[in-house]
Amino acid sequence: MASNAYSYFCVLHFQRVSQLRKEVKHWRNLCQEQESSLSEMTVVVSFSKLEADNLRESHSALQEAQWTADSLVPNCSQCHLVFSVSRRRHHCRNCGLIFCHFCSTQTMALPSAASQCASAIGVTICYIIDTQPNLKAAASWWLSHPLRYEPVI
Repeated sequence: MASNAYSYFCVLHFQRVSQLRKEVKHWRNLCQEQESSLSEMTVVVSFSKLEADNLRESHSALQEAQWTADSLVPNCSQCHLVFSVSRRRHHCRNCGLIFCHFCSTQTMALPSAASQCASAIGVTICYIIDTQPNLKAAASWWLSHPLRYEPVI
């Protein structure tokens, strides 16, 4: 009888071990699927974060710049030279800061002005826009948008 009980116990033990191995295999597969999904989601989240950053940057460039009052800025915002009768102030259409002629050489053509004359009228923009493509595209849209900008002729 002891041998029968031992055999019965061995069969039960073998069945339980087999069942546990199946469960372990199931949980391993589930973990691998979850890790794969997590890796995919990490890529999606990273891409979404980059898009959100680009949109945030573009949105900030699209907002109307508050022009700094001439009386508050005695020096160029870039080179810090003092403004005078011969060194005039130029407002950046993007950020509203004031630059001298030499520091405001970056310009962007106004699409609305291109139809009025052979050479498009350029507006002063700061050097930051020329180095950042997202800002340049956003500023181009902002400058051509009829509700936000009317060129003074």
